[in-house]
Amino acid sequence: MLRNLALKHLGPSQAFEVSKEPSGRPVVRLSDKALMASISHSRDLVCVALGCDEQIAVGIDVEFHEPDRNIEGMIRSLGWADVGLSAGAFYNEWCLYEARFKATGITARNEQPEMCVCALAVPAQYSGMLVWASEPSDSSNR
Repeated sequence: MLRNLALKHLGPSQAFEVSKEPSGRPVVRLSDKALMASISHSRDLVCVALGCDEQIAVGIDVEFHEPDRNIEGMIRSLGWADVGLSAGAFYNEWCLYEARFKATGITARNEQPEMCVCALAVPAQYSGMLVWASEPSDSSNR
């Protein structure tokens, strides 16, 4: 999927290679630059994001709303009392956290930077978020 997205974005005449950074993060390498990418899947839904410039950090996440998941217990264990107890609010916040982590490599929620955010148009039983920002953070933790 990432290869197809890169081909559509870059065009058939542009030579590129899809590979992974040492951290496992997907990247599209051109002769003179590397474009950050992000991939997420949950059940039968897959989402792919590709930065349009090497200075753009991207992260994407999608999650299925598991009906038997103990949302209240997870919120307490994560220390996310500010999220609220609804399943939708929890999954939206979880997707935002995961997308920011994929873009920055920063695991601590309170240390993740503000980024541009787009809620994905996904089926009702899913949540999904795309984030992006210029000047990507240090990738050593990704």
